Amino acid sequence: MKKTGFFNAFMAIFVSLIFNISIACEVGWQEIEHDSGSFCIEESKQINIKSHEIYDICESKGARVCSTDQWVKACQGNQLHTDGWEWSISLGQYPSITGNRDCSDLGFGELSPVANLRCCK
Repeated sequence: MKKTGFFNAFMAIFVSLIFNISIACEVGWQEIEHDSGSFCIEESKQINIKSHEIYDICESKGARVCSTDQWVKACQGNQLHTDGWEWSISLGQYPSITGNRDCSDLGFGELSPVANLRCCK
């Protein structure tokens, strides 16, 4: 039987009610503990996204582009499998590329015409 998004959401609610577990993130998102509180990051990434597309893509999901600090925290906690550059926002406003096979790699967005993208909530 193929599981649907509705089924997964129903099961998450059911489990949280039965076992009194609080579920902060939707299905397909991973909760990450951060110094400033927890946040949710997408488990899967979109590939080959241009810098001018990142804001609209995340906004359409009710999310935002992850800050560089958030992305690095998720990566260092082994919550992300990175195998290429991913977009993040550094210094509060600048698109940056992060994590080319290493959680601490950081480059300016102008260095890459496209990169992968995960959004945060």
